[in-house]
Amino acid sequence: MKLVAILLFFAVPMLEIGLLIKAGQWLGFWSMLAIIVGTGVLGASIISHEGVSAPFKAQEAMRRGEPPAPKMFDSALAMAGGVLLVTPGLIADGLGLLLQVPLVRSYVGRWLIKRYLSIEDITVARRPNAEASRDPRSGARTGPRPPRTAPGDGPVIDGEFERLEERTLDPKRPRPNGFDRP
Repeated sequence: MKLVAILLFFAVPMLEIGLLIKAGQWLGFWSMLAIIVGTGVLGASIISHEGVSAPFKAQEAMRRGEPPAPKMFDSALAMAGGVLLVTPGLIADGLGLLLQVPLVRSYVGRWLIKRYLSIEDITVARRPNAEASRDPRSGARTGPRPPRTAPGDGPVIDGEFERLEERTLDPKRPRPNGFDRP
């Protein structure tokens, strides 16, 4: 695996440079410069658009009762395509443009999840009709409460805590909220 990574680390940039030189000889210097600058600007605009719209997509998915992870993962793949477009090189530009196609992003996303994120210990419980159980005017619950789980059924989170009201205050030590008041 290390040998493959080393070969890719050296081979891909050399292949990109060779391809840029050949394409520059065939198309001309100014045409190649326009392609490189144009794909860089396109990639930067995709990165900024996806960076701004990703939280809104996730929020809309949660509002509809869907998990937000697929929307966030789709935006992350689109941003990765934007980064590839910003990177100078025709191979990277081609891959970046491919990642802008939603069908390609879907296939790549499924492949990545199957390959790297096959965690089977995660379960997600969703309450049906979450919006219908709240009064639209007051936000108060109108329907039956969701069933409670028995104590000890959930994950155990080990941690330490310190009660702030029981701690002696040292005037020289900064306060935990960041405000140093006398």
